[in-house]
Amino acid sequence: MRAAPAEGGRNRFQRAYAFWGGDGVPSATDQLRVLLAGMSDHEFHDALHLVNEEAERRRRFAALAFRVGDRVSFETRNGDRVSGVVERINARTISLREDDGTHWRVGPEFLRPEAAPVVAKGFHSR
Repeated sequence: MRAAPAEGGRNRFQRAYAFWGGDGVPSATDQLRVLLAGMSDHEFHDALHLVNEEAERRRRFAALAFRVGDRVSFETRNGDRVSGVVERINARTISLREDDGTHWRVGPEFLRPEAAPVVAKGFHSR
């Protein structure tokens, strides 16, 4: 549902955005900021519940992309790249093991699939 245009053809999001020093069209985040500021405590609690439900839905959907045995990688908080093999898919996280044996539990939204090493069939080295 869109807010009705008001004074000068600008809706309440655009007026609030201009008031805070923004110019141009407000982003979805800026519009959300305006909505949150005008909510009662009950409305805010309901909105928070909806955001948490959506985050959980996205996490579960992301987990569907992985299977036990898949090679995956992710970036740690300090920017290091870690790769390993999926050992278990839990309710909220995916357990994986690095090649050196280190275990990690990572949210599926942070994982990226890696290409499996290619092994040529019928090729034998001496």
